[in-house]
Amino acid sequence: MSDPYEVQIDIEYLELMNKLALFNENVETTNMVEIKKHISRLKPKKSCGFDAVSNYMIKRIPPGYINCLANCFNTWLKEYRYSDVWKLAKIITLNKLKAGVPRCKQTRPISLLATHSKLFEKIMLDRIRLWAETNSLVPIEQSGFRPGCLLPTRVLSIYQEVKNNMTANIPTLAIYIAYQKAYDKVWHKGLIVKLNRLSIPLGLLKLIVSWLNDRRAYVIFGENKSDIFYTYVGLPQGSSLSPYLLIVYHCDLVACVGAHSSHIFADDLNILISPPICREIKPMIKFLEEEGTKICNQIANYSKKWKQPVNVSKTVAQIFHSQVQNPINVFMDGKKLEVVKEFKYLGFAWTNKMSLKPTIDKTLENIQRTFMKYSFSGRSVIVPTKYGDVLGYATDLSRIFYGIPFAQPPLGPLRWNLPAPISRWAPATINATEIPPACPQPACDIHDILCPKTTSEDCLYLNIFTPLQNNSSLLPVMIFIPGGNFQFLDASLVIYEADRFVNTTNVVCIFIQYRLGVLGFLATGTGPNDFKGNYGILDQRLAIAWIKSNIDAFGGDPNQITLFGQSAGAQSAALHYLTSDMQSFFQAAIIQSSPMAVPFRTYAEYITPTVLLAEKLNCTVGDLECFRRASYQDIVTAQTAVNSMVTSMKALIFFEPWLPVIDNTIVHGQLLDLVTNVSFPLKPLITGTLTEEALGFIHDIWSTPVSPKIYVEVGIVIFGTKFLKIVERYPPEGSGDQRPLLARLATQWIFACPTRVFARKTATYSYVFGYPLQTNGTFNSSGCEGHTCHGDELVFLFEAFWTNLTTNTDRYISTTLATYWTNYAKSKDPNQPVQIPLVWPKVTNQSEQYLYFQDPLQIKENYLKDDCDFWDEIGY
Repeated sequence: MSDPYEVQIDIEYLELMNKLALFNENVETTNMVEIKKHISRLKPKKSCGFDAVSNYMIKRIPPGYINCLANCFNTWLKEYRYSDVWKLAKIITLNKLKAGVPRCKQTRPISLLATHSKLFEKIMLDRIRLWAETNSLVPIEQSGFRPGCLLPTRVLSIYQEVKNNMTANIPTLAIYIAYQKAYDKVWHKGLIVKLNRLSIPLGLLKLIVSWLNDRRAYVIFGENKSDIFYTYVGLPQGSSLSPYLLIVYHCDLVACVGAHSSHIFADDLNILISPPICREIKPMIKFLEEEGTKICNQIANYSKKWKQPVNVSKTVAQIFHSQVQNPINVFMDGKKLEVVKEFKYLGFAWTNKMSLKPTIDKTLENIQRTFMKYSFSGRSVIVPTKYGDVLGYATDLSRIFYGIPFAQPPLGPLRWNLPAPISRWAPATINATEIPPACPQPACDIHDILCPKTTSEDCLYLNIFTPLQNNSSLLPVMIFIPGGNFQFLDASLVIYEADRFVNTTNVVCIFIQYRLGVLGFLATGTGPNDFKGNYGILDQRLAIAWIKSNIDAFGGDPNQITLFGQSAGAQSAALHYLTSDMQSFFQAAIIQSSPMAVPFRTYAEYITPTVLLAEKLNCTVGDLECFRRASYQDIVTAQTAVNSMVTSMKALIFFEPWLPVIDNTIVHGQLLDLVTNVSFPLKPLITGTLTEEALGFIHDIWSTPVSPKIYVEVGIVIFGTKFLKIVERYPPEGSGDQRPLLARLATQWIFACPTRVFARKTATYSYVFGYPLQTNGTFNSSGCEGHTCHGDELVFLFEAFWTNLTTNTDRYISTTLATYWTNYAKSKDPNQPVQIPLVWPKVTNQSEQYLYFQDPLQIKENYLKDDCDFWDEIGY
């Protein structure tokens, strides 16, 4: 028996098709500016469709081709026509298994569309979105795929409503609606009729009809390719239009909820129901059961009407309240919903007592890595080690092993204790295909590519990248210590994706993690109830020792190790370089952008921050058990609070408040003192800095212009009476913004000039990196765009963003930098074995020559000589 409503839709659809056949009004045309805008937003690493045209290629087309596109697009807009050629989708299957060959049901289909089609879809989307948003068709409860409507906003809204009810002792019923493959089940006729009922301009509707009709696809599974088949239901996966059309299609869904609140992110629907306030819980629970069942049935009826089936078996209910013990009975379409105590929704785990814990929020960085991992997961790699087997995976460029443990997790009694060597894990196999958590650290912007996506105290891991092919000889090994002020970042950031780096240079590269901040460097003394400190440095030592003992299994030469690091990692590398106990573990070092002037603390200088930290944790100084009972989240919160307080009269410690302590066991003094008094032969060294190291830090501190008056006040606070000489040499520059002057002064004082002191005692080769990084804000703060700020050379060195280096000069600088570094790892001479046109001379007592990374590469002499002579006199 026919569904009366379906019959009604069929009738309306036929009438509408007859009407559209006679319709002839213009759709707004496009132009080169609009097309260029969308081309600029294409992601270069996206896979291409059946036509083998990639985003990378499109982003490099000449202006004449864009004009041609504009003419074609306008023709199709005028004809309300979507090209039949573009309606073909290439569907590839990604392996869901971590290893092994999957069956069909163990794969995830990915639809790849022609890149040109996506551009045209974006032109269509601009016009559809303008119509829908102008007419306020999409409800405010919908946050998905709408500019300015962010997932965190929706999460905060849910949290606030539930938390307010719990404060008032009111239970809240949450219902999480699960749809069956929402995009794949969209009813074409229903979508077209509803859009017409919503009064979409008929020209746009006619274009959408053309876009939907006669869509085709074929599937590739392994080496097999299916016949081409037609699809008559659903919205095309991978399309720019599909998500927005879905939310417009269901813009009236919130009417089913009535006066209760709903929260929607694309097809994820959450309903929150609050009862009338009563003195007792029981009548409120009864109301929630009845009202929840009523709303669930209304949603079920709506879904049947518009052929968008609900998966009742996966739709669940949850009660937020601290006292409700008995299960609640809520039904949908006659079936009782499962009641859960915890449910993952919008990337967060929600518990019935509202203990909200964040989980992994997949950003572009993780999407790219996951895509890469699944794409090549059939090419798993197992390496036997002394501890047991390690499972990694191979990409088309390298072998990658993420998250190999080198120490026991520093938990419980191991918190604030020496790192304990990892035990043998055989016969088990370590799964090294997953990115490990970062060590606990203050919160950061989750959308920043330098922000770790998850943290844990169980964080003592290392990542290994090796070339794909290798002969029987072992390869040079490069161990990198990441920076981050000793309290931020980790070894798995996207800038450290070194698969291209190892592939093009034929070295093994390893990135290590170590405890950070309070958990890595809190220090009070050497007594039995003291925090000894330097735990992060000891973690590094253990990681380096593990690598030397095991790297041969991965194809690395344990007797050809170069230790290198940047920023705080460079300070760490300098410490190991100057420590007699570490000399047997490496053969050469590279120190990049070490803030040599930042002083390590003494135990006495750690008293103030320790007292402040203890107050925040409600502990007394010396009560180690109280500190160990605190969660790492509470410790990081307390650390963040202390970071904003004055804990030392030495201004530079404000930038690295938790750093190594001079304990005369691990750390025997300040770096500039140690290098002067070293008692053993030093190994080969490359060291250098960037031309504008401090610019980003200055803009982080002062987001608005600094007046001459503030410049002088800051100088007096930092330098005291010495500022009289400093301001005479560095007077205010005019009456405007003094931030460029502050950046120049800080770059010389903190980085460049103390590095010269260090280099005069040690360096075999010296460099200055001055080539600016152009990223359109992807990597740099606004103050650093087009400048050479702290850390910018890493983008060029590890080649992780090779496709973002858009000019030949960008790529030349990147290739040359990587070649110098890896030549040095191979031969201790950056000029050999791979020939580079410009020979980099050694530093001598007679000539302080350095390699200047700029366009073109240059050999210069006596970098900042007069300025650094001045700072040597002022002192660090």
